[in-house]
Amino acid sequence: RVWCTLLIVALISLFPKIVLMPPNPAEPSLLADRYAYMWMFAPALALTFGLSLLPRFLCFVAATAWIAVLVIISHNDVSLFRNEHTFVVHALHSNAQSTKGYRTVAKVLALAEENDEAIWHLRWALNLEPWNAEAHHELAALLFNEGNYADSLEHGRKAVELRPEVPRFLNTLAWCLATCPDSEFRNGPKAVELAQKACEKSRWREPTFIDTLAAAYAACDDFPRAVATL
Repeated sequence: RVWCTLLIVALISLFPKIVLMPPNPAEPSLLADRYAYMWMFAPALALTFGLSLLPRFLCFVAATAWIAVLVIISHNDVSLFRNEHTFVVHALHSNAQSTKGYRTVAKVLALAEENDEAIWHLRWALNLEPWNAEAHHELAALLFNEGNYADSLEHGRKAVELRPEVPRFLNTLAWCLATCPDSEFRNGPKAVELAQKACEKSRWREPTFIDTLAAAYAACDDFPRAVATL
């Protein structure tokens, strides 16, 4: 009866890993995504049951030894959890084919103003999944801040091409076209078109999108409408 119970627990605890995990191996990113820990319940119960059959002294020795092993493992891994950066990099190394993992590391690096490293990680994510619109969008924003306007607009357009229904993508591309310091890349009319679509898709509930539309009108030298929009 005990072993049948353990087998049933094992099968139930495997449910999240078998059914809920995405089929695409590039999707999981963090350690919690990659490993479904629930399946460990059955081995843990089996180990507990086995130890309970031992004499008290042997049970105490086995438990003490196991605690010592856990302490050693924790001591060796403590540097991995020093901060968010070290943790996400470790998580990425655990699943080197994870596009989401590269994007997560890029976000952490961008917050630390390490934009060159962040851009490298996003480019690598796109090497794995050239069709990933989110990665194109995030890369466009970083490249724009770095003054690489040609590449920024290219990735912004690609994000909109892949996911034209996402207002954020429309807004970012519109902002880049409206506010680019280099007149060669500014395109006021196109910025107005994109910004209007972003506002309409968001039902005019996003103030930042409305700001972008005002900037787009200003790029067209239509300052009265820009002021009225604000």
